[in-house]
Amino acid sequence: MRKAVLEAWHNDTSIFIYSGRLNTPYSEPLLGSKYCLHLKGFEVNTARIGDSLYYGCVPVILADHYDLPFMDILNWKSFSVVIASPDIPNLKKILTSISAQEYATLHAKVLKVRKHFQWNRSPLDFD
Repeated sequence: MRKAVLEAWHNDTSIFIYSGRLNTPYSEPLLGSKYCLHLKGFEVNTARIGDSLYYGCVPVILADHYDLPFMDILNWKSFSVVIASPDIPNLKKILTSISAQEYATLHAKVLKVRKHFQWNRSPLDFD
């Protein structure tokens, strides 16, 4: 899936796709992005989703049959965009079809749910 995304979007200047290590701090691209792509990797355990939420970025989940964290208590479709792998070529069209109001709703819910992804020294309810 990562290869398909790189092949489809590596030349598009409106979608920041990279492979390998970044030359800038990891937070800079996240802070400047409306959406952050999350592609299923080799392991389920990843900090990328939590990182995107922490920086206020709406996650775009590119995966088929993927169990997301806290699925039993969080409605992921209310604060993220879930895209199946056959729709990778339509990624830009899908994201640009989201209205400003729809994006504002997604983003507001990101800011609300990100507390569930914070690590607290003394645990709090629902973290």
